[in-house]
Amino acid sequence: MNLLVSLFGAIILLAVLLLGIGTGLLSNFFKNDLRKHLIITLIISIVIALIIIVLSPFYESLIGLTVNNFFFYIFMAIIALVLGIFTFYYWEKNKQYVNDWYKEKHQDTDIIISASPYFLLKPMCDELGIKNLIASDVDSK
Repeated sequence: MNLLVSLFGAIILLAVLLLGIGTGLLSNFFKNDLRKHLIITLIISIVIALIIIVLSPFYESLIGLTVNNFFFYIFMAIIALVLGIFTFYYWEKNKQYVNDWYKEKHQDTDIIISASPYFLLKPMCDELGIKNLIASDVDSK
């Protein structure tokens, strides 16, 4: 049950994020435009979250949770979402630093070995077509 509630919290946050991006409020999230629209974003986020909670099949179980448990699961969903967003933006910003010579000489047998967490390197390895990745096994959640 707790897993369903935390997944539901992640879905709520994802819906709010997608709405923010779709309306342009979060289009320049890391360029401080969010400060200009903070109140509008908060109001929209709260309204969407309330609508989704009320219309959800988990409404009774969400109400039955203690306030601390509910906010704990929401907080953990936020951390997972933010970590995924930061990973995406990090690679979007830094993929230009992958040298062209590697892209030309890339082979299917290439192996990336790193002490960095697996979940940080996996998106870029997928984009470059690298199938073999050895990295630290750290749970991103």
